[in-house]
Amino acid sequence: MSETETRLPGEALLEAAEREIGKGNLREGAGLVWDATMEALAAAGARYGMPCGNREEAVELVNHLDDLADPPAPGEFYTYRNLVSFSVADSYREEHENREELLGDPEFRWEPDEYTLYLDSIRRFIKSLNNQTTGNTKQ
Repeated sequence: MSETETRLPGEALLEAAEREIGKGNLREGAGLVWDATMEALAAAGARYGMPCGNREEAVELVNHLDDLADPPAPGEFYTYRNLVSFSVADSYREEHENREELLGDPEFRWEPDEYTLYLDSIRRFIKSLNNQTTGNTKQ
């Protein structure tokens, strides 16, 4: 991306998160993933007149976005795509805020490669949020 191109909300933070995770700074990278998600959600929330300054407001916005989503095609199982994607981002938040506690619980602890594995879903979520913010519906 050239310096003259404008980055959409969350993109620069997500790139920084990926760099930190790549260096092994998992906790810091996880926090940046959460920050990137919240930045994109705040921009989308502004379009709908919904504040998005904390996790609770983000959940309200995500549920609103799922309510606005097109219904599934006949025979297709409907999933709450925004809520599912938000849940992945929320897991990064948990890893950032509670990593030391989670290290003692193998059921909830992420392995280092999972930090990278789930980045694509966050990238798609942020792209989708930015498309809603800009009115671009092409994915």
